[in-house]
Amino acid sequence: MPVVSAGCQPCRTRRVKCDETFPICKKCVKSKRECYGLRPAFSVMHLENAYASGKKKRPRGPRSIPTTEPPLQLAQFLPRSPDSLREEAVVYYIHVHLKGLNDIPTLPMLQSTRDTLLTMRSPTGAWTLTATPEQCQMLDLAVSCLALAIFSRVRKIPAAALEGRVRYHQLLRIMQTTLATLDKTNIEVCLLSIPLMSLYEDATHQPDLKRETTRAKLNREMKSFRHHEGVLALLKFWKHNLSGEGKPNTAVKHARRIAIKSALVRNFALPDWLEDGEDWGEHGLELGYDRLVARVARLRRRLDVLLRSQNDNHICADELRRELRQLNDEARDIDAGFQKWNATFPETWHPRKHLLPKDNDWPKEHFYSDHIYTFPTAAESAVWNRYYSTRMLLQSTRLNILQILSELSPIFIDNERLECLLCVKAMGDEIALTLPFALDRITVAHDEESGEDNVALRSGKDMESYRASLCMFPVTIASCNGFIDVEQRVWFGTLLSEMGRVMGFPIFEYAVVDGWIDSWLPETLTFRGRKIPRI
Repeated sequence: MPVVSAGCQPCRTRRVKCDETFPICKKCVKSKRECYGLRPAFSVMHLENAYASGKKKRPRGPRSIPTTEPPLQLAQFLPRSPDSLREEAVVYYIHVHLKGLNDIPTLPMLQSTRDTLLTMRSPTGAWTLTATPEQCQMLDLAVSCLALAIFSRVRKIPAAALEGRVRYHQLLRIMQTTLATLDKTNIEVCLLSIPLMSLYEDATHQPDLKRETTRAKLNREMKSFRHHEGVLALLKFWKHNLSGEGKPNTAVKHARRIAIKSALVRNFALPDWLEDGEDWGEHGLELGYDRLVARVARLRRRLDVLLRSQNDNHICADELRRELRQLNDEARDIDAGFQKWNATFPETWHPRKHLLPKDNDWPKEHFYSDHIYTFPTAAESAVWNRYYSTRMLLQSTRLNILQILSELSPIFIDNERLECLLCVKAMGDEIALTLPFALDRITVAHDEESGEDNVALRSGKDMESYRASLCMFPVTIASCNGFIDVEQRVWFGTLLSEMGRVMGFPIFEYAVVDGWIDSWLPETLTFRGRKIPRI
């Protein structure tokens, strides 16, 4: 009796030997077939119809005329068992949304929890870390509920959303039990699972920006931020109870970066015990950026507290003026630090500027200007985008400081305001020049004879999710910045909306809706009865 292969379904259907590569086999990649990964021997995944699955007998007589519907549309209506749907969604998520994270040589500052999880899964789908069956179940549920939510959103399969919700509530119950007995044996699993739970909330959150109350509170009402607070609580537990037993692992480092980014965007206070990146295992280029970002977060929080005190009449004009000048000096010093940090980049990382050919029809939604930047790899473009966007955020905060100072002391402020405004606009232009390469919109071929680089449009290729994930933070910052030109801000918002659609996060699809910038600003503050435009 012949032995049934345990290869992927497409290879078994074609009756060719599968190389059993995880998560998708190389033969399917070469033949451009959709591969759902390895399946146990004797198992079958039917993607045709009810007759092929054996659930219904095929009628006698000639076959009906084949439908002209694309297979994807047909597959949306086929019944799937919860297990097969989960498996299909997880393989899709790994193949489409995590594909490439290992292909791009990246830096620690660009890595996330998803990178760690990908390295912890064996070709059979088992977890390679030392964990109890319950902890492995937590990770399985965390990955599967997020995968199902994104699969449902991108592939338009409602049943996946329902199954994801069921698994998410299972995960919540297990997480509550685990947190009650938190110790060094289970904190890593919690720090890996909670960020995925946060992403699940983002993938299922669909606000109504037409409602004024939603527009005003969107930044504070997102359920994902509750998980950020949970991450912060776990980090505090690790710092005070477990830090003496060893160095922080990658799960701890990634969780800390999530907490810092959340505080940065929401203008929340950054705890003193979280600030020093060296205590958390950061070093080199990452440590330099880490320290600067922590200072930006502290600066933005101090400005918030100061303006609230002024609005409540808890501070006099002279004291306010003195505090604002100190904040302005701090912002100027941080900006100088960013420029020194940028100067440490290797020469090979620096962008090369190209003029787009004029004989091609370049889509306006992909290219903001007729120039672009190219880099050795997507990793370098992502690092530069972090530099541009974080410096843009800093200079926008400094513009808020100078705007209030101009009300109190108009002398010697205008030149500084102009300098900051030009810097913010320059950072926006730099991000726009970087994105076509970062999102793999173009190809560059070097002509040996002429010694020139030929730039061509990469046509017929959709945006890839893992590339979009590297650009999400800078594009979000730019789309919400009230100091750049409206036309450019709309361009960033349109791009962010497309990125949200590709990645399966509906909240970002609203970036083209009126009120997007207001919905993402922190709680509105006023000075002398006037609203302060800020980011």
